[in-house]
Amino acid sequence: MAEKFDAIVAGGGLSGMGVGALLAAAGKKVIVLEKNPYLGGRATSFKYRGFLLNVGQHAVLQGGKVERLMEAVGRPLDDEKDKGFFEELSFYEDGKYKTVMEKVLVDKPEEARKFYATLAEIEPKDMPKFDGITAAEWLAKYVTDPKLRWLAHTNATTCCTTRKLEDMAASALIESMKVISRSPITYMLTKGIGSLSQTMAGVIKGKGGDVRTRAKVLHVIVENKKVRGVSVEIGDETPDGMMENIIKIEAPLVITAFPVWDLFKVLEEKLFLPDFVKMCLHLDNRVSNIGFSVATKEPLIAEKKFIFADVPQKNDVPLALTILPTSVVVPPISLEGNHLTEFTCVCEPSFGTDPERIAKTIAEIKEFVNQIFPGWEKKALWIRPFYHWEEPSRTAGRMGKFRPGPKAPGVEGLFFAGDTVNSRTVPGLEAATDSALICAEAILGKLP
Repeated sequence: MAEKFDAIVAGGGLSGMGVGALLAAAGKKVIVLEKNPYLGGRATSFKYRGFLLNVGQHAVLQGGKVERLMEAVGRPLDDEKDKGFFEELSFYEDGKYKTVMEKVLVDKPEEARKFYATLAEIEPKDMPKFDGITAAEWLAKYVTDPKLRWLAHTNATTCCTTRKLEDMAASALIESMKVISRSPITYMLTKGIGSLSQTMAGVIKGKGGDVRTRAKVLHVIVENKKVRGVSVEIGDETPDGMMENIIKIEAPLVITAFPVWDLFKVLEEKLFLPDFVKMCLHLDNRVSNIGFSVATKEPLIAEKKFIFADVPQKNDVPLALTILPTSVVVPPISLEGNHLTEFTCVCEPSFGTDPERIAKTIAEIKEFVNQIFPGWEKKALWIRPFYHWEEPSRTAGRMGKFRPGPKAPGVEGLFFAGDTVNSRTVPGLEAATDSALICAEAILGKLP
């Protein structure tokens, strides 16, 4: 006999856990199904040699969407002992640190004033008209000062839009500038970014629901254009390709919280109009994170600085490097007596098909870091390189109005969540949580 719930969430990333917890807080019996053995998706944490590492560089914006989500599910992030705040934004250049204000002491202050006034005048209702043009095209209308252009470009790249202004959607650049203007204070979580999903799992279970890992949704069951439930593989696939256990779970609501380009792996394309299918598949373009984590006995950086730098690239735009003195900001994340520092750049997805390019780029980043911290590799207890898909690319034609909304067209009871749909917000944490809020509001009419 099939299990029955009020709502099924397919995908246990931050957006899936968020919408699941929001529905649970509103009194619905919810089950979240995650194919991996862990929750959180790209916003997760794991233990490595006694250290707690986050997947990707994550900082929470004070007053942002993450805080709004946690308040809505009844678990506000108000305990200061669980936070570590960055105290300064710095930029490394020509052998010394500068504050970001020193770096962008613009040559044309009147131009800067007009530019920020233009940004302030752009309202949410105006944003769709910037989704289809490039950031380079829009910025050229207002900015000639190279320092101001650098600030806009670096800000947007760090928010994981895409590396080049010529590719980036103007709306992504505008939104990134607005987000930082609204919420310049950032902090890290002492329990790791994965603690957000663990907390929301507790909310769902506490309301009579369930959260299952190693549970892969194989098919969303639709009859007469209405959702009926899902079929799920429980456990791991065996070497001979046989499924261990396939079960059916029934619910009148299904929320898919995985990348929208994977939608047609669990649903038939013929349920939707061709333009909708084309839109979803067109969004399969991503940006990546490349870099490394480093453990040392002494901190490489003693201050709570969020540091930017530009790693030169031959015949190409620089890689925007961010440096986080993680264990200085949140000491419990590190093994006692040791320190953790993280170095990350945003890059194009083509890196993922070229192992030699990945290795070469990491070597280039290490060589550049040696300019900032001479001899740092000799001080390292270990160095852990990483490269992984990070976010859907926010290129012109793939942002905002070019993404699906929270409700599936033509299929009753089917909704979407995640940073590949319905949110224009940046960076990734904000996008995922905003999407969860948007989706839950579309279902409930109002939030708890």
